[in-house]
Amino acid sequence: MNDYKDSLQTTTSQCGRLAVVTAGLWLLLAGPAWSLADAEGLEGLSYAAVICLLPGWLFFFLVSRYRVADNQGTVVLLGTAMRLLFVVAVVMIVQSMRTDLGPREFHIWIIVFYLAMLLVETLILVKQHSA
Repeated sequence: MNDYKDSLQTTTSQCGRLAVVTAGLWLLLAGPAWSLADAEGLEGLSYAAVICLLPGWLFFFLVSRYRVADNQGTVVLLGTAMRLLFVVAVVMIVQSMRTDLGPREFHIWIIVFYLAMLLVETLILVKQHSA
């Protein structure tokens, strides 16, 4: 029971860190998004933040719950693949529903958030495995 409790605390902490970084990055990019595309830029920025945050949370939960692999490289590779598949699928859905969101309103922000969240997720996992 203690292992489960520790695992839950670790996962909650990881998800919290990812959420804080996402919120901070959103705040940092809100000005440039508004400058480039007004309200549509903030909308695209918000979509990008949520689209990139959700697979990180899901991945931390799955790693914690199922102990996906002991090899750190395998865990990072699985996280990257899962994030990529999720983000591409949801971006296609958003683009089919909001065809007016183009590169300035959405694409640039999804790329920035994707790379930033992937970096943060990897750093969190490396830190966890080295501890």
